Amino acid sequence: MAVVTPNLKSRKKKLSAFIRNLAKTGNVSESAKAAGLARATVYNHREVDQEFKKKWDDAVEQATDALIKEARNRAIAGSDTLLIFLIKGKRHEYATERRELSGPDGGPIRVYTNLERAGRIAHFIDQAQKRQAEAEAADNKQ
Repeated sequence: MAVVTPNLKSRKKKLSAFIRNLAKTGNVSESAKAAGLARATVYNHREVDQEFKKKWDDAVEQATDALIKEARNRAIAGSDTLLIFLIKGKRHEYATERRELSGPDGGPIRVYTNLERAGRIAHFIDQAQKRQAEAEAADNKQ
């Protein structure tokens, strides 16, 4: 039979309190503090104790369910924005804002390489310089 020391008993009570608080709040730091444990302690315990990890995950799910329930109640009571987010969360086809972009005459968009862009810029600079020279020549004739 394993000997249970008072320190171990106290730690188990604190870990149980942490799980209860986590299920209510969903907040690890707040739950650890309320249970009298350091945040690092609960994370370390999670890494080494699979049963504790499962309880932790279940507690987070409970907290998330409560949060969703509250959000749903608020959305139905009048928050259109919140309602939109809830719908997008459940129906992924509504989750993205889609825009279709197309090139000239509905064709594909041309994507240029850096070298092509540099060539196009050089061409536009040449054209601008020619127009400027023509304008100066026209001004000099007058």
